[in-house]
Amino acid sequence: DLINVVIKSDLESAIGDLNHVFATTAFQRDMIKDYETPETFLKSTKTSLVHKERLGIMFGPERTGLTNDHIARCQKVITIPVNPSFSSLNLSHAVSIIAYEWFQTVDY
Repeated sequence: DLINVVIKSDLESAIGDLNHVFATTAFQRDMIKDYETPETFLKSTKTSLVHKERLGIMFGPERTGLTNDHIARCQKVITIPVNPSFSSLNLSHAVSIIAYEWFQTVDY
């Protein structure tokens, strides 16, 4: 339900009831993770959405981003293709880009 918002006090309780969790980061990490663009992320989750699975997208703090520990708890990573010389995005811009792709793809 898009209207109900619940605030959790810790990461584990925030993601515990989700079927899939996706991390967002501008940087490749030394982890075995699939990296998706916002567009390919949405294409890859179509089946999950049809089956009403619960998906979560994890954004980190603007100053530091997600830690490796946060990313390790996620199944895949979403990275927005940007100029490599200026790869860091303002948090609100990253959320806006992913939300834009979401609403272009998901039928309600």
